[in-house]
Amino acid sequence: SMLLGITFMIAITNQRVVTSDLLRSDLEDKARMGMEKITDDLRYAATEFLNPTLLNLQSGASELEFQKVDSCNSTTGAPEYSTLIEFTTRPMDGEILGDSIDNNGNGLTDESKLVRIQDGKTTIIRNNIDKIEFLATKVSDNRYNLKVSLTLQGVDTVHDNAIIAVSLADSIY
Repeated sequence: SMLLGITFMIAITNQRVVTSDLLRSDLEDKARMGMEKITDDLRYAATEFLNPTLLNLQSGASELEFQKVDSCNSTTGAPEYSTLIEFTTRPMDGEILGDSIDNNGNGLTDESKLVRIQDGKTTIIRNNIDKIEFLATKVSDNRYNLKVSLTLQGVDTVHDNAIIAVSLADSIY
């Protein structure tokens, strides 16, 4: 019976590890897909239309407005720009940001969703955002590196409601 107890305890421990690993893997996939959506747009951003500007982004920002090059004029070859695009966060449904309370009962506090807004249309990029940051680093006189950092969080509801966070970063320019 002692051997049975040890075997049972090992099985429970392994189940916890597998459950946490599955949640972490799911969060990593979601973070990667969210990052791809962001960088796909920013890869063609016209730096002169960034708000905040690259200079101000050296302090970091949690939201960003920009226009991207959509095409080139077939006659003049001049770039043609998109309408304004904004990446920003909004509180998750039922959540009140800044109060450190789990208002919507999902096990997370003060989580938000990352949205993309263009032409009045709001598209949710990712839910359960803990943090998003756009940070510019000056590489040379006229060249900047724009780093996007994204942190998602989830709750391991199977065991102890542990909060698991996954961070991902990518650089553009």
